[in-house]
Amino acid sequence: MFALVNFILLFLIILILIGFTFVVVKKNQKHNNYLKKITNVFYQIRYGNLNTSLTGAKTKLEQELENVINSSIESISDRDNMIQEHIEREREMAVLKSDFIAALTHDLKVPVIAHDKTFDLLLDNKFGELTPEQNEAIKNLKTSNMDLKYLIEALLETYKLEQTKLVEDVTYGVNVPLFIHEVISMIEPIAIAHNKKIDLIVSTTDDFTADIDKFLIKRVLQNLILNGLNHSVNSDFIEVTLKAKGENFQIDIKDSGSGIDEEEIKKIFDKYYSGSNGLTRSGVGLGLYLSNKIVKACGGKIKVKSDMGKNTVFSIILPKYKNNPQE
Repeated sequence: MFALVNFILLFLIILILIGFTFVVVKKNQKHNNYLKKITNVFYQIRYGNLNTSLTGAKTKLEQELENVINSSIESISDRDNMIQEHIEREREMAVLKSDFIAALTHDLKVPVIAHDKTFDLLLDNKFGELTPEQNEAIKNLKTSNMDLKYLIEALLETYKLEQTKLVEDVTYGVNVPLFIHEVISMIEPIAIAHNKKIDLIVSTTDDFTADIDKFLIKRVLQNLILNGLNHSVNSDFIEVTLKAKGENFQIDIKDSGSGIDEEEIKKIFDKYYSGSNGLTRSGVGLGLYLSNKIVKACGGKIKVKSDMGKNTVFSIILPKYKNNPQE
């Protein structure tokens, strides 16, 4: 009974409030219409329309309010224009910077390749017999030149990757163990120059095949193997392991370095990030950035596992097969 009385009282209070509100609204219909205009203006500003303004003031108070709101809209619009101009200038500067780097690295690539050919001729004794000391010195120069070549190629490929959409040029049925062995053979002179060696471990059949972009994946393997060589301070070799994993395959590059802490692992694929221990051989933080971009574009991913003070393992996981348009 008490609950029923309370309910009736509450119901009567609600009815009185509704009635009172109706009277006030009716009496102040003109003010309510102006408030609707104000609300509409703020909705337009909220959704980015700064070309709006408030009009229709009838009283002195409404006129003052109108002036304040319209002047505020003007100020916001002016600041928005300034920000847009600043963004546009930044964009233009970024394009100029990128184009300059591309032009510079393209011009640098020609003499670097010429130097490499000259070093090969010297090492082949085409200009006369070399002393052991001269031979060693030229090998060191060739190794340094190779590092510079990889840096220039990384800069050029980063520029291309950011200016155009990366499109795979897939070769179907690639013998993956043989392909990795060929990549390692290209890097072996650098490994030998640093008194290191590269061990390839194939945990699958010798005729293991996959559909890959050989040029792009070669670039990734080069970057990661060179990093591994550079950071293997606890032994004279790094391990490259190939594994089959269902519809994917995995290539692990394991060094014997000082490791990477968890905070740095979160940043190592950022552009220009080289880390406190110099995570990329070139020292400009493009190798891992570029490798990650390429692997993602090829439908795969890169994982990192590190044991501080012992080693780091970079794992490339890629799909075995792609749709062949010729089939």
